[in-house]
Amino acid sequence: MADITKIEIGSTDIYTQCGVIPQGDFLAQLEKAAPAKDVISNKNAQINGKDVASTSLLLDEKKLTLMFALRANTRASYVSKYTGFLALVMTYSVFALSVTTSEGKKTTYHLTYEDMSTHKKFNGKWAEFTIKFNEPNPANRQIVSV
Repeated sequence: MADITKIEIGSTDIYTQCGVIPQGDFLAQLEKAAPAKDVISNKNAQINGKDVASTSLLLDEKKLTLMFALRANTRASYVSKYTGFLALVMTYSVFALSVTTSEGKKTTYHLTYEDMSTHKKFNGKWAEFTIKFNEPNPANRQIVSV
């Protein structure tokens, strides 16, 4: 599997600007297939099984839980970076998260913020946390070679 080389929110590199790095199964969560919407069907009591409309499969919204770590040299720097990161995630109702991998692929996801966990392993300069996002339309992604 490819390694993440850069993550941007809008045009801001979250590691360079905020000291934020992905943790855990970050890329696997993003690349997991979106669920399908329910198909149009009719359960008729006069036939076996059910009738299913033969239409194109449509994707439903996708829920994501991504883990991050934030590190800084001082407590004040940590607070500043953390505040800046939250501003990137929470400023717009829908924001662009772009992930560049070692395979030379940049994928842009359009996400909404939902919820955030409390900090784990927090010592004033380092913490891990998870954020829940929603991808309202998983078919609305941009993939480019870099």
